[in-house]
Amino acid sequence: MGLLATTVSDFFHFPYTFVSELFSFALILYGLNRWLVPWIRGEMDKKQAEIRSDLEEAEEGHKLLEAAEGYRAELLAQAARDAEAIRAQAERVAQAARDEILAHAAEEAARIRHRAEVEAAREAERAMDQVRARFAEEVLGAAEAMVVAELTPERNRALVDEAIAAIEGGAGREDLATTSR
Repeated sequence: MGLLATTVSDFFHFPYTFVSELFSFALILYGLNRWLVPWIRGEMDKKQAEIRSDLEEAEEGHKLLEAAEGYRAELLAQAARDAEAIRAQAERVAQAARDEILAHAAEEAARIRHRAEVEAAREAERAMDQVRARFAEEVLGAAEAMVVAELTPERNRALVDEAIAAIEGGAGREDLATTSR
């Protein structure tokens, strides 16, 4: 029976307890709605603003990346054009240097050829002078031998033949003088 009495007495206190619990629940909901929900919403708004800001920064970064890629491509194209211009310039300079070297070599070859021709002409002149001197010696030797020797026509003819043979054979004046005696 004790249990029944407690239940009955609780039954009569039910409306007061229910109302007070209902009031407490309403007060908690009001407090949550008044202070906690705005704070949670504020934090959510802050997080949402951060996310939006990050998305905008990511979009700007993407645009900057695209611009940088375009600039990089432009720089690479410019570098390729510059390299081609430098290569062409180097080829022109090399061709000019080659032409200059060839012209200088041709001038030097012409100078060497001219010096060789002049030297050859001098040598030819010296050789001719030696031949003339040798011829003059031989002729003088033959003339001397003819004067010294008895001059008979046969002897004269032999001396002339000997002088001609000496000139052709390279015999000296002494050879003529000894043969004429």
